[in-house]
Amino acid sequence: MYNNFHAFGRLTADPEYREVGESQVANFTVATDTGYGERKATLFTKCAAWGKQAELINGSFKKGNRILVTGEMQPKNWENKNGDTVYDVQVNVRNFNFVDPKEEGAGAGGTKEDVPF
Repeated sequence: MYNNFHAFGRLTADPEYREVGESQVANFTVATDTGYGERKATLFTKCAAWGKQAELINGSFKKGNRILVTGEMQPKNWENKNGDTVYDVQVNVRNFNFVDPKEEGAGAGGTKEDVPF
């Protein structure tokens, strides 16, 4: 069976970037809306990107930016200080896509207003 996760949403905060041994990791949360009307809800998905992807995400994304993430869901559990087992799920990012246009002065590509059509 294949473990594949896709999410399109906005970062809830700036990525948290750190060195782990000889690699790097960027942890971030993606907020995704689901449903509509009275059934509308927001889902929050924890994500982790490693290596070069971590560097790119850390340098390119800020709170509120939209992102498309593909990855594998990984369950995690640990014991908290009260002795209770805590269960959580994280997406290990395999691929991501930029959704928002580059900001002015952020390099080649310009802004949406530069497009003649």
